Amino acid sequence: MTAARCQRLPRVVLLTVCTALAGCATAPARAPAVDRAQGRTAYRLSAEDDAFLEDLSRRSFLFFWEQADATTGIIRDRSGTDGAASANESAREIGSIASVGFGLTGMCIAAERGWLPRQQVIERTRRTLQFFVARIKHEHGWFYHFINLRSGARE
Repeated sequence: MTAARCQRLPRVVLLTVCTALAGCATAPARAPAVDRAQGRTAYRLSAEDDAFLEDLSRRSFLFFWEQADATTGIIRDRSGTDGAASANESAREIGSIASVGFGLTGMCIAAERGWLPRQQVIERTRRTLQFFVARIKHEHGWFYHFINLRSGARE
């Protein structure tokens, strides 16, 4: 894959791949433990691996938190590796339904793990869902994939 092609991939995809690779990379480091009741070998992460995965998960979630419009809850489809809006001016205000879906899932995890105050997560989630119920156009119940970050209009 060329460097130019990598730069065009949505950050969501890159974060998902990194998370999957991190899980694969740590698998051999797991210490086996025999579960005598089930007759199977169970695996436990080392404290170092567990801390690494917790940090990676939290940082991955922060993309969805930081790249969301606080009013609409719509999340940018992509951003620069430094967290800034895309260098491509036409893409700066474009969010995607996929990012919103990942972000809403991440909200549940963030609240459970205490990465953000639960009430703050609930408020952002409620605002996002209310915006989608009241303001987003759809086609026979299906939302458009690319939407404007601020207005929710189809892009």
